[in-house]
Amino acid sequence: MLRKIQRFIRLSYHPLVLSNCLHNYFENKNRRTILRAKPIHLILEVTNRCNLNCIQCLRHNQKINRYGDLEYTNFIKIIRQFKYIKSLNLNGFGEPLLNKNLFKMIRYVRKNLPYTFVSIFTNGMLLTEENCIKLLDSGLQRISISFDALSKEIYRSIRGGDFDMLVNNSKQLIRLKKNGGYDTQILFDFNQMDENYFQRDNVERFANNLGFDGVNIIRGVNSLWGYQPQKHSTKINVFEHCGEPWNYTQIAYNGDWVLCCWQPLKNQFCYGNVLDTSIKKLINSNQAKKIRKNFAQQNILIKNCKKCNYYVYGLK
Repeated sequence: MLRKIQRFIRLSYHPLVLSNCLHNYFENKNRRTILRAKPIHLILEVTNRCNLNCIQCLRHNQKINRYGDLEYTNFIKIIRQFKYIKSLNLNGFGEPLLNKNLFKMIRYVRKNLPYTFVSIFTNGMLLTEENCIKLLDSGLQRISISFDALSKEIYRSIRGGDFDMLVNNSKQLIRLKKNGGYDTQILFDFNQMDENYFQRDNVERFANNLGFDGVNIIRGVNSLWGYQPQKHSTKINVFEHCGEPWNYTQIAYNGDWVLCCWQPLKNQFCYGNVLDTSIKKLINSNQAKKIRKNFAQQNILIKNCKKCNYYVYGLK
């Protein structure tokens, strides 16, 4: 408990983090075109390679021309441009544990940005005992394990992996965490889809029985990736609820800064490359200002945003 209080104080009261968060809040609230603050959340892709082929994923329905990992030296270059972010998620369109430098990356951030909350999503297939211990020792604060099903048959139809291995790996991680006294939060992730909708009421009980710290039911799967919209949904106003152009930065393994994780392959949503041009220049580039202006004015030119299931659809 004491360590949690200390981390909260470090996160909340670092003057530059707090100042950046406040500026970001008001700029987002007022939909400013020119920004003084930097995004407070960074989603950094450490690899776009994956060992599964889930039906809801972009890679299942669209062609990805190049595969690669974020090199450690480039990781350092990028992180040094985001010294006062509130959170860092080391994911993209791949399985982060496939990058051999993942543990070293996490340790670097925890040492140099102690006020930044670091997390990953994983499909759980590579959670060997060795990898579990390395993740826990790295100081990672949250691990979200993607299940998307409560049975072998449904899991196989959605993700194509080994459900028994996933369950056993999850139990192993939870046991090692408890035995070692680690603070890492371990979450059970469930992407609600037509294929698994009938299981949604049993998710919390299933996760609790395994010993997870919490459950995250993800409310939408993006039809822009090729997966069809859900039947069980309620429309909301995407322009009122999405803060991506102000709050978040999504950077691909090669350094490309894209508007959000839903359209990583579309050039029209790319601000530039942070390895070639500093974030300080890119954040108020003509392209970035044009996107924020169109979004703030609810401009119909952003057609893909109006189709985005993640924000357009929610649970009934």
